[in-house]
Amino acid sequence: MNPFAMPVTFSLLLALGVVGVIDVGGYHLFSLRLYRDPCARHEQLAHLSRGALYVAMLCLVVPFTPRGRWVDVGFAIFAADAVNTLVDTALERHSRPAGLPHGEYMVHVAGSVLVGAAAMAYGFEAWPMRAQSTALVARGPGTWMWWLPVVVVAVVVLAEAALHAHARWTHRTATAQPEGVAGDGGGRVEKSWTKALWLYANLALGLAAVPFGLSWRSAAGGLALAFLTLCVGHSVGLHRGVIHRTYETSPVARGVFAALFALAGLGGPVSWIRVHFTRDHWQNRPRCPAYFGYDHGLLRDYHWNLHCRFVPARDADFGIPEGDLRDPHLCFLERTWYVWPLLLAAVIALAFGPAVAGVTCCLRVAVGVLGHWFVGFVSHKVGYVRYGVEGASAEGRNVFFLGVLSFGEGFHNNHHAVPGSARMGVKWYELDAGWLVVRALEAIGVVHTVRAWHRPGFEAKATASPIAPRFVFHREAPIGS
Repeated sequence: MNPFAMPVTFSLLLALGVVGVIDVGGYHLFSLRLYRDPCARHEQLAHLSRGALYVAMLCLVVPFTPRGRWVDVGFAIFAADAVNTLVDTALERHSRPAGLPHGEYMVHVAGSVLVGAAAMAYGFEAWPMRAQSTALVARGPGTWMWWLPVVVVAVVVLAEAALHAHARWTHRTATAQPEGVAGDGGGRVEKSWTKALWLYANLALGLAAVPFGLSWRSAAGGLALAFLTLCVGHSVGLHRGVIHRTYETSPVARGVFAALFALAGLGGPVSWIRVHFTRDHWQNRPRCPAYFGYDHGLLRDYHWNLHCRFVPARDADFGIPEGDLRDPHLCFLERTWYVWPLLLAAVIALAFGPAVAGVTCCLRVAVGVLGHWFVGFVSHKVGYVRYGVEGASAEGRNVFFLGVLSFGEGFHNNHHAVPGSARMGVKWYELDAGWLVVRALEAIGVVHTVRAWHRPGFEAKATASPIAPRFVFHREAPIGS
């Protein structure tokens, strides 16, 4: 281990990183906002390619020193960057015929000089190492310190990629915005930068922490927190308890469940209640606005659900309980929901280190957000059904492996048929962990008056009826119609 290997290349690459952050952050994203310009789409792709190449070069040289064949990888990266630069220069003439701003031009000149100097320095310093055995040698103690510049640059590149992708999808879906929502007075769909930033920031930090914080203990801790927050907090506490009222409980227990939901990092409880009631209102009707339907594809649904938000015009139109909208504890968590995952991450970082916090908190939150969206999308498109719901535009699908992984939420055809049931699994093999939690809480007296489809006195949904079980591979007309 030699922390001072290849010092000239090392220093020039770090200086190039500073220039690159100024170029991308200061000009491309902030001043010029190139991601909004359709004419600069191909130039943006060249910029993203350069960013990816630079991150790869930083990974090769900053935390490690290449030996043997790894040296050739560095030469290949520099060669690819030279070709990419020529392409970028040609594209700029078409996307920006008026020329570059003087400041950006000077930044480009400085960057080109640093890239050329870094390539020559790499050639002189790395060439003797080609004869050694192939390996990536760590620079020494304090590994996280060497990875810090890599993470910073990667976050900037990911931000540029996210903004570019968001702008592209916004442009492509501008004419396909969810009809029947804003037009009928039901509400509006609007962009949510905070929603997207929360997801991608947690994802970037979580992935960056994996090489340093992932272990059997941290994985077990992350899974335990996921069970408490997603299963107990979200599925049992908010979804089955507050929204569908499938059981009764004390105000204290209800507050604890809501706090666990906030720690899941999925959003504010009142916002989730609003969206859920509005979605159920539309999906139980023959015609459903596109935002709440599933006639579109995976990428469009990803864009709408994770980069936009729905704001209802009148809560009373969708049967949202006034008591939930005015509940002091829920409203407090609605205003401060993002604080609690950050505080939990800070406590874990102080106790076990920032890398463990990144795995157990940041990565868990990102996987939870992406997982919830993915389960919701797939369980409305593909799976087996055993119920039809008359007059409904969406009846859900049962997806076995997603149902097990999502604590019962993936048995969605069952849930559409009997939404007031605390038990979402119907057959013995439909493992519903949320129902097991409800039974355990009932046994110790935390919840009572539990309503489930198989218990006496349960009133089933009048429009739902059993049908011959079958598998649905694609979107089709409602089964119960």
